[in-house]
Amino acid sequence: MSNLSEGLFFGEIKRDYEEFIKLFSKNELIELGLDQDYKLLHKKVYIFKEMLNECEIVNSTALSYTLDTLGSLIEYIHLLSQNRYKLAASLLRGSMETFAKALIHINSLTDSHGFTNNIELAISKISDDYINNILKLARNKTLKKKIGDAYREVLKDLYWSLCDIVHSRDTAYNHCYEYLESILNNRFEQSKYKVLYDYAILFINKMLVIFYIQNIGVINKNMNAIKLEYIVGELEPEYHQIFRTV
Repeated sequence: MSNLSEGLFFGEIKRDYEEFIKLFSKNELIELGLDQDYKLLHKKVYIFKEMLNECEIVNSTALSYTLDTLGSLIEYIHLLSQNRYKLAASLLRGSMETFAKALIHINSLTDSHGFTNNIELAISKISDDYINNILKLARNKTLKKKIGDAYREVLKDLYWSLCDIVHSRDTAYNHCYEYLESILNNRFEQSKYKVLYDYAILFINKMLVIFYIQNIGVINKNMNAIKLEYIVGELEPEYHQIFRTV
């Protein structure tokens, strides 16, 4: 990655974060040693926003679901900073659902109104399109399986882990809805925070790759080359292992 690439685009992200964090308890985040966590979360969501800005999504339903996903992720960051763990888990699960719906409608597939079926259908279609239209291969079952294992299966597992929290199968989160006092006097709990922070990073890492691969042609055409270089460099290692080594 060039120094010019990092200087220009990373400067935009830094300035946006400085304004973004003013709405949070910045001193408390610093005291708890969480400020770097929130910088990373913000950067990843900002990258999603930038990719979305370059896409030409004409389906109004698909665009609505995509914007809902973006908005929910921003709200999730705020809820996490407020130690609202159960509510944050519910919102992150909702973000996964709206993202899957966005993928379905962008690809003109039939919405099954269920995350598992939607993500199955969407990633299968995205994989086929990438293999056939980008790589110009008639068939590559090995690559399609790699994509499925790294993205479809990981997201399905993450979704059900969030369902365990939302539906109280993970009882560690029960007090967040059972006792009003614990909600009004919410406090930082390291173990719960770490689980939900890691879940968010995992989801956003996967969704960035899926969204980029789905819209790779239009993003590569429309995005400034320096910004694109930076964003591709920020995609998770699995992207470079699976998609860049074919």
